[in-house]
Amino acid sequence: MRLYIQTSEGGDPSPFRIEKLKEYLHLKQCDIEEISSGNAVADSSKADFIFSPLQPSLPNQFVKLANINVINDEKLSASILVRGSTGIKNITNLAGVRIAFLSPESSTGYQLQQSLFEAADIVHNKENITFAETNLAAISLLLHKDVFAAGIATPLAKKWAEGNGLIIVATSKEVDVGGFWVRKDISSEIIENCAKAMLQITKSGEQNQKLLRLFPAWVDSFSL
Repeated sequence: MRLYIQTSEGGDPSPFRIEKLKEYLHLKQCDIEEISSGNAVADSSKADFIFSPLQPSLPNQFVKLANINVINDEKLSASILVRGSTGIKNITNLAGVRIAFLSPESSTGYQLQQSLFEAADIVHNKENITFAETNLAAISLLLHKDVFAAGIATPLAKKWAEGNGLIIVATSKEVDVGGFWVRKDISSEIIENCAKAMLQITKSGEQNQKLLRLFPAWVDSFSL
């Protein structure tokens, strides 16, 4: 069986972490043999299990296996942050500045922020944009003054702004959170085993915390 992990909203799909996830799932009798990842939306014809950070559009042969619980029970949206020392209060002052995002495919780390900028009639030149791949990398660039602003998921923006002298200058509309999906024709025993395994990946316990790093940093745990 094959699992595809969409990483457009962040996460660390390193070969080491993917191998650890595979080992963990096998121990739980969730026999996934192949795990792949990428920023693109999953090709449902090439996967039996799919992790999508946002609500996807999938064929009806897929059913939801587990929901994502967001940190601090926050709603999911996108935000733009700057250092408080800049005195900037809104995005109208961010024309022409260097800014960090996740990736062009990211909704909470690029596309939703672009909608905010477009509404303010602001366009950033390509040379002023840095794609950092993860929320943590984007905020690190901001804290180290490599960029003037950063666009990341709002739950993390709120978490990291506090205590770091950062302020949120704009927030997007909310988006629907995703989860895990599975093909209906997989045996009910395997589906049950895999669901139980996913529910045990939480921020409690060192091993499970490490597994959780495969997914966006705003993921707290999973539930039915």
